[in-house]
Amino acid sequence: MLLITPLGLDLSYFDGVFALKLRVGPLRFTLAPRKPKADGKPKKKKKKKKKPAPAGEGGAAKKPRRFPKLGLSDIIELLGLVFRLLGRLRRYLSIDELTLHLVTGAEDPFDAVLLFGRLNAGLGALAPAFHSAFRVRNEDIRLGADVTPGAALAAEGRLAFTWQLWELLHTVNCAGLGLLKWYLPKRRAQKKAAAQSPAELILGEQKG
Repeated sequence: MLLITPLGLDLSYFDGVFALKLRVGPLRFTLAPRKPKADGKPKKKKKKKKKPAPAGEGGAAKKPRRFPKLGLSDIIELLGLVFRLLGRLRRYLSIDELTLHLVTGAEDPFDAVLLFGRLNAGLGALAPAFHSAFRVRNEDIRLGADVTPGAALAAEGRLAFTWQLWELLHTVNCAGLGLLKWYLPKRRAQKKAAAQSPAELILGEQKG
């Protein structure tokens, strides 16, 4: 009975306010933004401990990153892989609402247009895999560029869906498999690069 309980999530970001609502069967909960307490007393922020400075040449060697640094192309590749894995569940997975309004901006208008082009190409590349994985009932995606010098990146959107609990668990499992399939080769390559000396890396680049 629990596995067929409808579980809904509604995430939105409009006018600088993030909202998160949860639905479990007939029950609905607002998780964010939280309502202020009646006494109105602000919470005291705990002072963060200063992190020790990284060791110099005489100190311990710097540990390699556990998770590879992601670029835009890596994110597009990873999402495409996950969407392809979820494609087999398409008849179960539907999204009630998908809204994304994004306007690129930068100090240099050329950078804003360049970012717009990259994002537009990325969304176009992801669209077929995304729509093969999900049925979207209401979709509104708009992308633009603000060529005003110094303009900031502006974004707003909403994602709402209602799935049964077993569908959500199966989706998370498939997404996790896609993440591992992408992560493990990247991690092995990172370890191999960290074990090589600078001379070996230069020699390898010259051979390539």
